[in-house]
Amino acid sequence: MFQIEEATPATLKAKTPRDEKHGDDSVPAITLAWKLRVPNTWLDRLSDGLTELFYQYEDPVQRELDGVPVVSLTKLRTTAVGALEVKNAYLGCTLTVRDGTQPPMVFGDCKVDKFVVAEMMEGGTVEIHIRVGTSDIDAATAGRLVMMTVGSEHTITLQVPPQADAQTPKQQTLEPPAPPPVTPIEALAQAEATAKPKKEKRTRVAAIDKALLDTNARMDKRDGVAIAGTVVPYARPAIDLAADEQRKLDAERKPKKGRTMAQKIARAERDAARATAQKIAKGAA
Repeated sequence: MFQIEEATPATLKAKTPRDEKHGDDSVPAITLAWKLRVPNTWLDRLSDGLTELFYQYEDPVQRELDGVPVVSLTKLRTTAVGALEVKNAYLGCTLTVRDGTQPPMVFGDCKVDKFVVAEMMEGGTVEIHIRVGTSDIDAATAGRLVMMTVGSEHTITLQVPPQADAQTPKQQTLEPPAPPPVTPIEALAQAEATAKPKKEKRTRVAAIDKALLDTNARMDKRDGVAIAGTVVPYARPAIDLAADEQRKLDAERKPKKGRTMAQKIARAERDAARATAQKIAKGAA
């Protein structure tokens, strides 16, 4: 965790007065950017192991000799690395700024972010930039902030409370669990359930047969007589019903032009069959 417990010289790199929303109200706030030149061991305050990642011992074998004091890591491993941004952010911090003989300015409830290792130098010195934002300012403090100029030197400390890390993982969109695999039989049943029922093709012969069967069924229920496929005296209502059904079909059917010879022959055959059925019904009556 990055903290500045000891009073450390810092250069004011930038200052930005702004408004900050607290609910529906706007309150004055300010953002201060600081530049620090500190020992390279401060890199471990940003992230553990960062110092050894970029620095090594001046004499590689000295670390292994017994009885010889260990020299700090002062030699850069590479000079090909430019500015390094470290994605840390802390909330609820306290920044103390001292600028001479006046009482220190203390800013509470600060957010600290935008950590950048701007430069790593031979000999073990690094330049670190940080940004501090706060709305904990009053009229007197605001006046002193106005008088602070960019590039001025100050002494600062920074206290970071435990559990102040503002870096939280991004919320993941929860997707519904995948449905269980469907067997071929279940897929066929679902398709049949959702399929539109086919419209029954109604023909003249089918209408007559349906009327006869309905009449025979009513006779079976009334008289207990089962006569299948036979026109009985009670078939007269069936013929009339068939004629009504045929008239409905003719009314629904659109007139067709240019019938083929085969269609004309088929229609004549159906008319002859109908006439024969009517004669049989009359004889039975």
